[in-house]
Amino acid sequence: MKLITLFFFLLLSTSTIAARNFSQTTSGGVSLGAYQSGYLYYLSNFIKKENGAHVTTDVFTGASAGGINSLITLMETCSEDFSNPMDSTHWKFWEGIGLNSIFKDKDVKSYSIFNRPNSLPSLQALRLKWFRGLKKGCTVYLGLSVTRLKEEIVHLNENLTLAKLKENLSFKITGQGPGIAPKVENFPINHSGNMALPFSKNDDLKNYDLLENILYASSAFPLAFSPVEVQYCLVKAGERSCEGKEIRDSLFVDGGIFDNTPLNFANKILKYLKKDQRYEHIVMDSSSHILTVENNDKKEALSDVDITELTYSLFSRFVNASQNYELLDFVNNNPEKLKKVLGTRNEYSLISTPLFHFFGFFETSFREFDFYLGMNDARQFIQHQLKLEDTLLKELTARDQLKLSCLENKVHCSKVNDQKFLQLFQISLYKLYSYCDPKILKDNEVKVFSHECNLALKGNSVPIVYKHKLKDWRKFDDEGPLSYSIRLLTALDFKFDEIIKSDDRRVVLKDIKSKINHMLSIFISKQKDDFFFKRESLGKNVVDLIAYTTKKNYWFVNFGKSLEIGYKLNPSDSIFLDDFNLSLSLMYQSTFPSINSDRVEQSLIPMAGLSYQVPYLSSLAYQFSLGLKYGYQFSTGDDSGKGECQNDSRSIVECSTSVKQFYASLMFLDKLGLTYAYQFYRNPITDSHIRDKYLFLTVYIDL
Repeated sequence: MKLITLFFFLLLSTSTIAARNFSQTTSGGVSLGAYQSGYLYYLSNFIKKENGAHVTTDVFTGASAGGINSLITLMETCSEDFSNPMDSTHWKFWEGIGLNSIFKDKDVKSYSIFNRPNSLPSLQALRLKWFRGLKKGCTVYLGLSVTRLKEEIVHLNENLTLAKLKENLSFKITGQGPGIAPKVENFPINHSGNMALPFSKNDDLKNYDLLENILYASSAFPLAFSPVEVQYCLVKAGERSCEGKEIRDSLFVDGGIFDNTPLNFANKILKYLKKDQRYEHIVMDSSSHILTVENNDKKEALSDVDITELTYSLFSRFVNASQNYELLDFVNNNPEKLKKVLGTRNEYSLISTPLFHFFGFFETSFREFDFYLGMNDARQFIQHQLKLEDTLLKELTARDQLKLSCLENKVHCSKVNDQKFLQLFQISLYKLYSYCDPKILKDNEVKVFSHECNLALKGNSVPIVYKHKLKDWRKFDDEGPLSYSIRLLTALDFKFDEIIKSDDRRVVLKDIKSKINHMLSIFISKQKDDFFFKRESLGKNVVDLIAYTTKKNYWFVNFGKSLEIGYKLNPSDSIFLDDFNLSLSLMYQSTFPSINSDRVEQSLIPMAGLSYQVPYLSSLAYQFSLGLKYGYQFSTGDDSGKGECQNDSRSIVECSTSVKQFYASLMFLDKLGLTYAYQFYRNPITDSHIRDKYLFLTVYIDL
């Protein structure tokens, strides 16, 4: 009997030791949140199916979109039901977050472009999941980061104060059983100055509204979404209630600004729970790289950069540093725990990455494909990092199993009956093999995180899962991420269903830029009258960062031996006329006194013509165009043609006559440049042509 008891004791001990405890931290990622959600769907359902036999998670932290995904994941972890991927709250939330659902002209404010109405199906799906209830007794902890719109002044002592912008809030959530809303409580962990929400003891609707509101605040990306007003009080560690405390109101925005990956906060929660020594951490970063490149041969030199590059470089590095400061703080203060941090890895290139991670909002199929990529990467994480057998795959529908099998082994892709999925997978492969080109990276030291990228670096050919191999599938040197993606999409005849209604590459780019310009135009129109940006100018400058487009509808002035003032316009919406402008101008010329005559004659030449900006010789930095104009010169020398042009005329300026002008312009930043022109005058006396040359300093003016 003692031997049997000992056997079961050892068995229980072994299973207890084998279980690994994790916290989960999810970063912000805009539309890449769909990828995150796919990853977290698969991982959370795998853990739930294993029933804690190998892995448990009960602490979830997130910022921005990562905060929303953290709430969905903890609800999935504590729920007793199982949903297939396309029926899950993880997908239902991101399925409904498209550009058409969050942008309406009437909802644009002076401080935000997008809106998230309560009627949004995505938010309704989240609310429905909450009120269905969680497994009775299931206790989890949620940590969120937010940023104050206006700093709070904190008095450390009589002589020292500091401005506080970053805030973290933590909550304890306990399941009450099916059909009953979970219990949510504040869970302050700092000695003092903790933000707490005024939760009610018996009003579940109010409590969820407060929680939903703080999620809004954590994901309120500045200018995209409105700052969110939050009611709160300040409490000490251990105080769960706002009762008897002063309720304050402050505005908050995206928590990812100063703490985009709140791993440090997760560790602080675990320390408060006295669990930090036995917990590991899963960090879900949607912007993880397939590989990192370090060029050791290039020495930094200030002479290599101009002021524009330097400013952009400093700004982008400042943003990156501020977002990851807390992550760096965790690394510096907990070096012994680095081996307990498991980061996620991207096996393939995500579709939603262009447009600063906003591209996924343009098509539901983009977000859906990235959702599947997330599930695939979670499978790799389970098998290769956790070193566990994936027991969840067989629980999915045959359709989902086939797609995940295709992502794992391209042989199975021939059985997938989803054209858009295969097209997007092919594009993902083209992009990955272009970035992982051994010819480009041969002089660099690289660290590779993707098995597929390793195959590319070894010289393997890009796999073909959709139709035939494209001839020009690699990224061109001067091609931006969006232009590259659009070129591949249109080359594979991808059918756009939502924002864009064309499969022509130039039309698609134009539609995207027009949509962005339209949104910015409405946003700028909401600003005060003295707003220092001009609507068309700002809109064009922003979309030109995406893909340069020919400037339209502007004034120009040519300074030289003559003065010309004109206006260029393009009233057509045709994509084929995109690089053309109608040109209307008025040129002023004058003769000068000479030894033989002190007579001064003047002329005005109204001209009309056409200019063509050569797209392959133009970019955001410089623009090359050619033009032709016709006009008629009215001169004081012959009383604007009423008299006769004299044989002793010193200059053709003294004669009224027809004029043709051919010119070429090289502009810089669509503002300042040079124009070289040949002007042909018909000599009314000899009926021959007189040629004159002009070199102008040209200025473009937006009015």
